[in-house]
Amino acid sequence: MTSRLVIHIFVDMGVEFYIRKAKDKEYAILGELIIKVYSSLDGFPSVSDNPDYYETFSNLQKLAQQKDTEILVTVNKREGILGGVVFYGQAKYYGSGVIETNYKKTSGIRLLAVKPEVRKRGIAKALTLDCIQRTMALGHTQLMLHTTTSMKVAWKMYEKLGFTRWEDIDFELNGMMIYGFKKNLGEHRG
Repeated sequence: MTSRLVIHIFVDMGVEFYIRKAKDKEYAILGELIIKVYSSLDGFPSVSDNPDYYETFSNLQKLAQQKDTEILVTVNKREGILGGVVFYGQAKYYGSGVIETNYKKTSGIRLLAVKPEVRKRGIAKALTLDCIQRTMALGHTQLMLHTTTSMKVAWKMYEKLGFTRWEDIDFELNGMMIYGFKKNLGEHRG
């Protein structure tokens, strides 16, 4: 991926928020946010139930060093980091650890999280749309992701944005089903 700084601006309730690559000092903040959000989901494993899974969140800097991987954050001047997501320009770096993700012309997103106090402001949707644009800019034809039944709000949002189930990439992790989704984007020039 290129190292250019891409910033997308959105306006919600009269307040601008930006999507950009995370800075080094923001990885730990975003990691803590992801842990807070995911560990509070009904039916989702706690940190003590699955410490290896949550360790990934504490190591976002390591993820950011992977080839074709970007840690994106949504920020505004008043509230700081509002949320974030990990964008994989190439599916082979997606790293679910369970399934083969060597799909051609496919990007992926993982670990999308938004602060509970700023939900329903379009932040998760803006992050997802940003990842769709990044996928199209690469000339890829699909964007993949995983979610669970514990993430009902996200599941509905993905479906509204045109993602469909991709059962071929479903898997089970520690007794919990992880469901695959993809958004077909057609042919695009990068």
